[in-house]
Parts: sequence; structure tokens; C-alpha cells
Amino acid sequence: MVHSDDLDRLWWTYLRRFDLEHTFRFCKQVLGLTRPRLPHPEQADRWAWLVLVAYAQVRLARTLAVDLHHPWQRALPADRLTPARV
Repeated sequence: MVHSDDLDRLWWTYLRRFDLEHTFRFCKQVLGLTRPRLPHPEQADRWAWLVLVAYAQVRLARTLAVDLHHPWQRALPADRLTPARV
């Protein structure tokens, strides 16, 4: 028999895994984390940190930016801007 504490723990574990999977997918597809083919692991580590720091800076600066949207896109308030829209 499964206890409610076990189910709760399984649920939170699943949510954490879901968050991690989508974070890695976002980093690889949108931020280009795996795009450069670097010969040394140290270079790959520096590239990963550089990408993450740049993303954090853009994310933090989104309230200072103006929405640069295409004519077919809906305008967004400053607190809801994505890095791509900044």
C-alpha cells in the first residue's frame, strides 16, 4: 500500500524533473548552449557560464527595455517581456 507521503514525494520529484528537462531543452534550443563545438571541456564550461550569465542579464534588464514587437505581435507589458522580445 502506498502512503500519501510517498505519493506527495513522487509528485514533487516529477515536477522537479519536469522543470529540469524543460530548462535544459530551453538552454539547448533557444540559447544555443550546445551549438559551438569546443575541443576542450574547460571551454565548454566557460561557454555554458557565459550563456547563462548573458541570459540572466537580459532577464533582469527586461523592465528597462521597450517591447520591440513585430506588427503582427501583440504588445506585452514590461514585466512580461521575454528575452527574445527585449
